[in-house]
Amino acid sequence: MPAWSIEDIGYCANVHAGVTPDSIEQNLVKITAEVRRERGLNSMAAGLWLCEQAAQSYVDDDARLDRLVACLEEQQLYTLTFNGFPQGDFHQAVVKTRVYEPTWADPSRLQYSCDLATILSRCLPERHDVGTISTLPLAYRLSWRADQHVIACENLCRFAMFAERLEANTGKCIRLCLEMEPGCVLERSDQLLVLFAQDLPIAAKSVAVSEFTMRRYLGICYDICHQAVMQEDITQSVKSIHQANILIGKVQVSSAMYAPNPADVQVQDALQGFAEPKYLHQVTTRSADGALVFCDDLSDALGELQLSKNAPWWIHYHLPIQASELSFNGLTTTQKQILTFFDAIKILDYSPHFEVETYTWDVLPASERLAGDAGLIQGLTGELQWLERQLKLQQMLV
Repeated sequence: MPAWSIEDIGYCANVHAGVTPDSIEQNLVKITAEVRRERGLNSMAAGLWLCEQAAQSYVDDDARLDRLVACLEEQQLYTLTFNGFPQGDFHQAVVKTRVYEPTWADPSRLQYSCDLATILSRCLPERHDVGTISTLPLAYRLSWRADQHVIACENLCRFAMFAERLEANTGKCIRLCLEMEPGCVLERSDQLLVLFAQDLPIAAKSVAVSEFTMRRYLGICYDICHQAVMQEDITQSVKSIHQANILIGKVQVSSAMYAPNPADVQVQDALQGFAEPKYLHQVTTRSADGALVFCDDLSDALGELQLSKNAPWWIHYHLPIQASELSFNGLTTTQKQILTFFDAIKILDYSPHFEVETYTWDVLPASERLAGDAGLIQGLTGELQWLERQLKLQQMLV
């Protein structure tokens, strides 16, 4: 059964704006180290997000990278995992579908991921020999072509080839973890199984990479919010992935929004407060015959498209994981799915990297938001303390 130390559980830094090395390091000092202190820890894992611009700066300047490593050490922080999903600025005024660009068919996505692997191999503590990078599940599904799919799979295998050379030179195994997401080419576990059983082996053969190498350096990042929105059976999902010998290298502990009665006028009014312009908030529901119905954004569901209100809505809106309900009547969270996931992964004989990923603190309605850096530190600390308590109850904290 997997188990974690309290120090190895951190949060994802994509909650912080900052696309330069200076701003990234300032966030470590001003926010992440303060969260560590609030938790009463002498050291703490910090999940980093480096956009392409920052990654390039660190790769091009050894002294700059040395300063990142020194900053982590000075703040009694360390990193085991990077978020390599948003390649561009995740905090521009409007992100929406831009977060899925460039796709894995674009060579710049491969280069960016290899740069992150190089940086992570330098940042990993001496006592850890495995690092993980979460990444885009190929592309957003719209306009995705068969020829792009082939190129994307080959590029993933080229990353595996790069990671194999990197491990030979550094002793650090850096695993790229595809993160299923609603609306993407890979949004359900059955699609993931086909990718690893059929598409990636064909691609590996095409670029002369062994299947062993492909599977060693490619795995998945399981975002609990995403699979809740897709209304997957979490237990069966984890079981099928494990039985297919696909590594769950990383877990993003996250919670989605749930509206059990979207037809209620008060609920519709409340949802308007969450239909903000920055991030995409996909929605699923069920038709009368039980089929899954998908809408690309909450704004669309509430607007011209008028998504059916006859069944509950599951909404891709990352919410603080310690919250089971919101202050708005009729809106709750998928917190229970997190607990279901903890139970499901007891079948694993290894421990994936864990991080909390709630990047929406600054776009939450005022009633749900905590103001300023102090509020953010309080909110992030509360999430991590809740996670600690749940893992302790599950006897999965050492």
